[in-house]
Amino acid sequence: MTMQECSVNRCTARADEVFYVEGPDEQALPVCASHKEIMDSGEDWVLRHQAGNAGHSSGILTLHDVPWRVLAVSAMKVGGNKPGLILHLTLSHSGESKETQLLLPWDEAEVLKGILDS
Repeated sequence: MTMQECSVNRCTARADEVFYVEGPDEQALPVCASHKEIMDSGEDWVLRHQAGNAGHSSGILTLHDVPWRVLAVSAMKVGGNKPGLILHLTLSHSGESKETQLLLPWDEAEVLKGILDS
C-alpha cells in the first residue's frame, strides 16, 4: 500500500487527514495534520486546478505561497500608443497591504473579459 502525500504544494508529509471543500465540485483533499490545522484555522489557501482539467486538483497553496489578494480595484480609461485602462489595485498578503497600478491595453482587457465570462 502506497503512502499518500499531502496535497499542499511542496509538502512531502504523509496525508493522514482530509480537508473537505464544499460546493459544486465538492472534493476531499488529503493533507497532513499541520496543513489541515492551518486550513481549518481560516488562514488563506488556494486550490489550483490543472489547465483544462477542472475538478482535478494539482496542489494547494497556503501561507506565503498564496498570491497577493485584490482588496479594491478602480479603473481609468487612457489613450496613447497603448490605449486601454490603468487599473489601481489595493493588494493584501499576510497582513500587509500595498497599492499598485497596471496598464491593461484593450486587447489584453478582451482576453481578461473572456476569462471572466467563462
